[in-house]
Amino acid sequence: MQLNTPCDDWAQNKLDKLERLGIAAYVFKSKSPSCGWKNVQKFNRSGRCLSASGQGIFAALVKRRFPNIPVIEETDFPELLDMMD
Repeated sequence: MQLNTPCDDWAQNKLDKLERLGIAAYVFKSKSPSCGWKNVQKFNRSGRCLSASGQGIFAALVKRRFPNIPVIEETDFPELLDMMD
């Protein structure tokens, strides 16, 4: 996946840091264009929705770098969402 240079640099730095930390799992933000794991809406430049089943940009990079770690979204913990309201 090719990103704009500043975004790509930021993402690669974060991935390197996560690797150094030895992460064992990752919790993504649902529906986020950068961090959504599933059901992320993707739009074209004119704002038309092209897909509602995509994956966020950073989520895809995490999946590629750490293909074997368990991943979830915060919505997988409804009891925590209730506590946030």
